[in-house]
Amino acid sequence: MVKKGVVTKELIVEKAAALFNTRGYYRASMSDLMAVTGLEKGGIYNHFENKDALAVASFEYAVRVYGLALRQKIEQASEPIDKVYMLIDGFRDSVVSPPIPGGCPLLNCAVENDEGNQLLKSSVLAAFEKLLSTVQSLVREAQNANQLDAKVDSRTIATFIISSLEGGIMLSRLFGDVSRMDSVVENLRAYLHDLRPKTIEVENDKV
Repeated sequence: MVKKGVVTKELIVEKAAALFNTRGYYRASMSDLMAVTGLEKGGIYNHFENKDALAVASFEYAVRVYGLALRQKIEQASEPIDKVYMLIDGFRDSVVSPPIPGGCPLLNCAVENDEGNQLLKSSVLAAFEKLLSTVQSLVREAQNANQLDAKVDSRTIATFIISSLEGGIMLSRLFGDVSRMDSVVENLRAYLHDLRPKTIEVENDKV
């Protein structure tokens, strides 16, 4: 049986995650937190030392939810290169139907905490590094399967993919136009196509 305190803490994190990711850490007030959780200030701080601790827990929750949606998308593919494509499509899907209100928590927190909350900034950096490592692993799998040029540094490819996708998310939100993200996806697919080993291109041309 799950203890009531555990349920309450998880509820606070879930509600706060949506609030912070939509409104921002600095713009979200204690009154806002009390309104979305249905708890008094003491009830919230009975589980968290302060707002910073709640913000970090909420951010990590948002990243888990966002990451789960991406993993489910990637797992639809069997070929290594298709896993990379599915990752890209997963980011595109998140623009149309965000796994968590407010969209990508990585982008939101990275922009807001560039010079702000150092504790939260450290969590954002760790999350970005984990994402980058994940994409790099997918790229290496495709390289080992001879589906991407192994001579190109995998981290460079992964960095370009993530930078492009996060930029696409930002532009789509700024202009309220998903076609900005569609353009990024199209260009990333062309970029990966150009990274195919030349022998693969020759063989395909003969078919």
